[in-house]
Amino acid sequence: MDSESEGTIEVAAGMLAELGRAEAELEFDTEEQADSDAAHRGARHLRQEQDHLLYTQLSAAGFQGPKYKIFRNELAAYALPVIRAWLRRGLIFAHTLDQGRPLTVTDYDRAGLQDVDERVGLAGETVAKALVLFHRKAIAGTGWTPAGGAALTTYFVGACVSVFPNIYRRWQRHRERWRPSFCAADEDIRDLTRAKGEDHAAEVISRQWIKERLMNKSAELREMAFQLAWEDKTFSEIAAEHGITTRAVEGRLYRERTKFQRREEG
Repeated sequence: MDSESEGTIEVAAGMLAELGRAEAELEFDTEEQADSDAAHRGARHLRQEQDHLLYTQLSAAGFQGPKYKIFRNELAAYALPVIRAWLRRGLIFAHTLDQGRPLTVTDYDRAGLQDVDERVGLAGETVAKALVLFHRKAIAGTGWTPAGGAALTTYFVGACVSVFPNIYRRWQRHRERWRPSFCAADEDIRDLTRAKGEDHAAEVISRQWIKERLMNKSAELREMAFQLAWEDKTFSEIAAEHGITTRAVEGRLYRERTKFQRREEG
């Protein structure tokens, strides 16, 4: 073996020995973590400066005009998927608790939140109310400040959490109000099925009854109603045919029924 090769092996052995030392590894990790923390602080500082500049420009324009409209849309686009995900995972209730506004969540409520349409509706209303709150505080001069340490988007999600309790409680009251109708919806529609077996005229009237009330709805919804009433299928059977969940079928028929009842009650 020549001297050059021996020297190379010596260097490699020395490097391996250094890497094998616990204190060397610890020092390296500490330095790496320090660099990472510094990078995060720098990025956060830059974001705060950018947010401050943007907020100052929006304030000078009185929080109105095209630029503010674009900004509102960006806030909504950021917050909507966040609130929907928190609703799906139940995290929204932990965040309201952190704000000192605990909410009661029943099994019936959890079942309702399994319906994507319900989550979309709640998230949309929450973001809309939060935009109103954001604007009101901005105009009053009590809104976001860079001294708070939060990014504008983070601040806005906090506003969403603030308005959510009232929206959620109203949603709960509405569901409880119509709960008896929901539980009886299957049997009420099946009453039409019994009628058709007894009287052909009743069958025609019943078909017309559903057709008139669902004529402006989707073909899928009309088919679900007919399958339930005339084909004597269960919610789960209908769900399997349409490739959706049983809860989704129940939810769609329930919402149409409650809309009709509201109109009937004036």
